[in-house]
Amino acid sequence: MKLKELLLRRRTLMIALLLLLVGALAVWGPLRKPGISAGDKGGDPKKEKVRPVTVSLAPVQLADIPLIQQAIGNVEALENVSIQPQISGQLTKVHFSQGAFVHKGQLLFELDSRLQAANLSQLEAMLSRSQAMVRQAKANLTKVSTLTAVAEANLKRDLAQKEFAALELARNKQLLDKDYLALQQFQMQQNTLQTAEATLVADRAALVNAKAQVQAEHAALQTAMASVNADLASLAAARVQLGFSKIYAPLSGKTGPILINAGNNVVANSSVLVNIKRLSPILVSFAVPEKELEPFQAALRSQGVPVTAEVKVNGEKNLQEVGQLSFVDNQVNKATGMVTLKATFDNRDGRLWPGLFVPVSARLGVQNQVLTVPAAAVQKGPSGDFVYLFAQDKARMQAVKVARISLGTAVISQGLKPGQKVIVTGLQALSPDAPVKLAGQKPKQNAGQRP
Repeated sequence: MKLKELLLRRRTLMIALLLLLVGALAVWGPLRKPGISAGDKGGDPKKEKVRPVTVSLAPVQLADIPLIQQAIGNVEALENVSIQPQISGQLTKVHFSQGAFVHKGQLLFELDSRLQAANLSQLEAMLSRSQAMVRQAKANLTKVSTLTAVAEANLKRDLAQKEFAALELARNKQLLDKDYLALQQFQMQQNTLQTAEATLVADRAALVNAKAQVQAEHAALQTAMASVNADLASLAAARVQLGFSKIYAPLSGKTGPILINAGNNVVANSSVLVNIKRLSPILVSFAVPEKELEPFQAALRSQGVPVTAEVKVNGEKNLQEVGQLSFVDNQVNKATGMVTLKATFDNRDGRLWPGLFVPVSARLGVQNQVLTVPAAAVQKGPSGDFVYLFAQDKARMQAVKVARISLGTAVISQGLKPGQKVIVTGLQALSPDAPVKLAGQKPKQNAGQRP
């Protein structure tokens, strides 16, 4: 029973404290309203004194505004090469210090080349042997070609003798028929013709044999020459392999850490020895919304697009590097709706470094004589953008349509006229038709108010 009574008392006390807190807030709230003096709380509302808000102004004016597209860029090396050996073996020498700048063609590494040198010597000996075989085949071909010429000459000569013997036999036949020639002489002429014909058969066989030898020697020569060509190709490959024992810089740039030291074995096309990045010129990659792509393309077609990158340097103000847009991607990223662009910078001083994020501004042209106000004057409300105009010492709310904001300046397409004055400071304390005074101006005194 006592416990229930104690809980009831505690609940009553908490409700009392809560009511006291609500009452205090109800009294304190009006005192915290902007423009109402704490000394004027309570009493007749007509006697409340509303203090004007101190503001500063800026004119609404026509101006030529550059078309600037801003983004955050990522610095990338123009070229990035991983140096790998093209033969396996032991790394014997390193000819540079890690992190150093190297030039294209500079010797970087050496590998043990004894195996490649021995293979080269062996192939040179094989080439010499093949070349000797070619010379021998050429000599043999010359020899059998001479024999073929002799066989052709013999055939031609013996063919003429056979024809002469045939004519003599025909003439002797006529003489024999008239009994002007002895039979024995006629038979001797017959033997002569038969001998000539037999010799002619032998000559033809010799010519066929000589031509066969020529073809054989031609084939031997072709085989020897093919062997020479194969040896030459092998020798060239061996020389390339031997050349791979020395690794040269394929580009000028800055080296990273040496990943494998001398004395270690490396594997062809696998072991990475060092990375080289080309830093001058250098690229800055950034992305823009797809709706902004056409202005970039139009500017590229007409005049090019200069791009400025801001680089923070310790102890100095932000430095600006100026480059040119050099790349527009050929597709829109479906996930983000952005298009990747890249600008090229000379980077002679080396301020831009791969991996660095920098603000970039791309100048796409100039809008002439557009209505402008400081971007700080533009406020956002439930119904859209608006500004406060200065009119008769009061802040008059005016809805506006902002075309774009560039480098702290808002381009206004609707809602304002040249010559009007917009409020740019003291905006947080303003409300529509609130009294205002200009910075440095004393507030006006009401009639009957003590000075």
